[in-house]
Amino acid sequence: MNLNMRKSFVLHSLVLILVAGCADDRAASLPGLAFGVKSHKSQRGEEKIIGTSDLLPVTANADNLPEEMRHLVDAVGQLNVGCTATHIGAGLILTAGHCISQSPRSSTTSCRQLGVVWGNRGGNSKFTASKCLEVKMRVYNDTLDYAILKVENPPEAFIPVELQKTDLPTQTTMLSFPRMRPLEWSGNCEVFSYDDPKRALKKFFHSCDSESGSSGAAILSRESLRIVGVHNGASDEFNYGMFIAAIDGIAKLMPSQIEATH
Repeated sequence: MNLNMRKSFVLHSLVLILVAGCADDRAASLPGLAFGVKSHKSQRGEEKIIGTSDLLPVTANADNLPEEMRHLVDAVGQLNVGCTATHIGAGLILTAGHCISQSPRSSTTSCRQLGVVWGNRGGNSKFTASKCLEVKMRVYNDTLDYAILKVENPPEAFIPVELQKTDLPTQTTMLSFPRMRPLEWSGNCEVFSYDDPKRALKKFFHSCDSESGSSGAAILSRESLRIVGVHNGASDEFNYGMFIAAIDGIAKLMPSQIEATH
């Protein structure tokens, strides 16, 4: 491990320790964010690398990403339950429903044990943390798998959602934390219609590489860079996700931001 890597690891570890146990009032109010406390698997098993892995570790300044994507990385955070979450504006973060609980129920509940670390990228030392205040929406069943959480101290960056489209985008992309490593990019991915016609308006297949820890990642239209879906897990051949447009009532949570994206 070279000097820069050791420095990044030490700083990251210190942030997690301070957030979990510092005597400072603000830090003490945050949940423990030590990664690996809980193991995580997707709804149908481990996530899938399709063919040769295209996962690319993101640099501290994201300068190895396409220029138009670099501003997105500060909006992508790492849940302490081992999933990926994305700030969608107004202090709301999007993730998968199964990341919040393994119980296949819908609920709006307290979430004091959940927290998010922002800025975990290779060589970056500027971490921030948010604690969850409330589960605003959550559904986890055979068709839908999403959660929207309200957090304190969110990042300024956010990624807007696309609610008007239920058709498949031409190409997608994804940023996530595979196996709790620092942020990685899946590259450009193909999308395919879901094989069950009854669920095809709510779910879809995609070829974005992922591993355990990628669950809950926002799936972006490569053209608009808006969120069109949330990654849920793996099938026998491909990964799969659900359309953001299938979330009833999301516009009521953040009407001004939704309107600004159209």
